[in-house]
Amino acid sequence: MNVIFTPYHRLLSHYYDGCNYRKFMCFLVLLCVFVSGCGGGKKSDLEGTHLREHSEPIEGDITPLVKSFSQGKNLSACDVSRFSEMLKIASELDARQQAIKDFSTSPSAGEKDPRYTYVQVGPIVVREEAQEFKARPGLRSDHYSWDEIITDYKTIAQSTDPRLWSILNSQVRGILTDDKDRILKGYAYAVGYNDEKFLQGISKKVTKCLQNTSSCDRLDFNKEEGKWLEKQADYSSLLSDFSKKDLKLEALQTLEKYIQMDIKSNFGFRKNPQIRREGSNLWVPIYAGPFESVVSVFDRYIEAFWKSNNLNVRMHWMPKSPELFSMVLMPGTGGRSFVSRSEKKVALYNEVKARSIAHEIGHVIGFPDKYYVLWDNESCRYESQFREDDLMSSTTTGVVSKEDWARLDIQYPLLK
Repeated sequence: MNVIFTPYHRLLSHYYDGCNYRKFMCFLVLLCVFVSGCGGGKKSDLEGTHLREHSEPIEGDITPLVKSFSQGKNLSACDVSRFSEMLKIASELDARQQAIKDFSTSPSAGEKDPRYTYVQVGPIVVREEAQEFKARPGLRSDHYSWDEIITDYKTIAQSTDPRLWSILNSQVRGILTDDKDRILKGYAYAVGYNDEKFLQGISKKVTKCLQNTSSCDRLDFNKEEGKWLEKQADYSSLLSDFSKKDLKLEALQTLEKYIQMDIKSNFGFRKNPQIRREGSNLWVPIYAGPFESVVSVFDRYIEAFWKSNNLNVRMHWMPKSPELFSMVLMPGTGGRSFVSRSEKKVALYNEVKARSIAHEIGHVIGFPDKYYVLWDNESCRYESQFREDDLMSSTTTGVVSKEDWARLDIQYPLLK
């Protein structure tokens, strides 16, 4: 029995009791099998690596995807050294997909998180907090990697418990969303929580050089700035082009564009032109879709967080319109809800947290996600940076920060 239950409790602790933010979010997809990303939506070819949005879910067989990494333009030496084990795990999971799916719909898969009360709200079950969550102040970080997955796989390789394979399945599909973007698409994985001023400093040096290109033979980056730029394949390529006389101007212009896009997509505010302010109320027009009969409950969930002494976010439930965001109920249970700006939809999964609904409305208002994923090529692992006390960074313990309230007051001023 220990062969089965000991690894189960160890694996489960990563996603449930440990309050480990990145892994806890991955656990939420256990019952729906496939991982979705908060923020959603496809990156356009124009914006490429510099539009900070999360990938679509990794669905279907994963072995072909892992095999495609061998041709990836950003495959690193550490990826290569783990490649055979990645393929082995992918093949094993693909062979077990039917058993995993059968388990996800079985009564034994329906364990509930005791920290929440599960409430039926129209067509969806919402997890309301059954206890007070206490957030630790300051920046937190977490790491995740294939090394951990490989260790977990070796632990359960001889097990037939579908619960263990379901957990490993969600763990693998979660990391593959990052691997796909990093290895195949070259998306940036170097921007951290506190890098805005750092990027602004790099931008100023590039702009200064652009103002007098003929006499600017070198970019005066310090050691830290140079090391950061070299981490990104596209930036490194542009720096190489800068040294070539016939490519200098184009390289500088593209470098400036990419840096500004990194700043905007990671730290910028996307003002919603449909929102209007009346006194202390900020009215957010939105189409309720399948939740039309329970909008009063959604009002309570959202306004519990978006309410301050000076400004309150209020929902204005409107008929469907191309200009408005629409609420959408996604199939499956336990997936991470997301907002797609390109499709103007707020996608919610069954068993969504009430606080997550408020977080998604934050995107509709204009805020980006404020959790950041960095790639360390030396340790071959990802680092997730987040704040437990910030709603746009943590959907478990976060609240609207003073800085975000001040930003709302500036972005949506009271017209006289």
